[in-house]
Amino acid sequence: MNAFKKGTPLVDDLLATLERDGIVSLPGLFDAEALARMQRDFTARVQHVSYNGMIGYTTKDPYRRFVDDLCGISRDFIDTSTHPIVDEIVRRYISHEAIITEAKGWRSVPTQDDFHGWHNDAWYHPDLDEVPRQLKLAVYLSDVNSGEFQYLRGTHGQRRHKHFSVRELGDKLERRTSMRATAGTAFLFDVSGIHRQAIPILEERDVVFFVYNDPAVRIQELDERARRYRPLQLCASHLGALSPRQHALLGIGNGALERAAARPEETADAKLEQQRDIFDRAYHASIKTGRLTNKVRRRVDAVLSRLPGRTQRA
Repeated sequence: MNAFKKGTPLVDDLLATLERDGIVSLPGLFDAEALARMQRDFTARVQHVSYNGMIGYTTKDPYRRFVDDLCGISRDFIDTSTHPIVDEIVRRYISHEAIITEAKGWRSVPTQDDFHGWHNDAWYHPDLDEVPRQLKLAVYLSDVNSGEFQYLRGTHGQRRHKHFSVRELGDKLERRTSMRATAGTAFLFDVSGIHRQAIPILEERDVVFFVYNDPAVRIQELDERARRYRPLQLCASHLGALSPRQHALLGIGNGALERAAARPEETADAKLEQQRDIFDRAYHASIKTGRLTNKVRRRVDAVLSRLPGRTQRA
């Protein structure tokens, strides 16, 4: 655990709350104009599935539309995730070497299913002697009046990854914090604490997450194979006038991450492979059908053009 270093009173108070509870709400990290731009850019990505060069969302369940690589979408996502308050808390809570290792979000669709129950996150290698620290910054892009994020205060850093039943949690449920809040709400939480997405979800919910951890920590093999914590994808036009601390938090120039990117991408999910195969077959079948249709149309036009009084269509 990192020793506290004296900083601004605001950050000291926020950090003390995070150390005690595992979760802390943050003051405004952006203005209304920046929120509107992030809402606009995020919404543009959840209109259709990404495929064959079309930029959209990905999905692996019927409940969420995932948007990856947020820091490559707009400068507002970069400035939010590298805000000075976030930067100082991350470095003091995790380590000075901590960086953003993932930037993604999703649109939750209305459902009564309890698909994302009580759990803490698995990301580190199980052979590690202690549970390493990882933080997530959550930002609501829409008002959340149902299906909100819930966290059990004080349950962080105490156990390995697990999914929990309500019966197992018992009195711990009295520590529940429910983050029903308006668009623009932001909070940091330690992923080793027990949390969930509440049910039911009565309306669409847009939320984005930025993950922070020390890249030297050994991650679980599942995430290595999937290249989950790969280098961030950034847009050159968004990188002007970044501070050295922003560069560092984004992992720019981190040689270890560049080597990790060279690993071939694999998937650990056989169901996803089946879905991709079906999508590929359907897409190529549509191309072949289009070619056949055009070929037949040209032959019909050629025949019609030779008939008296008929001309070939352009």
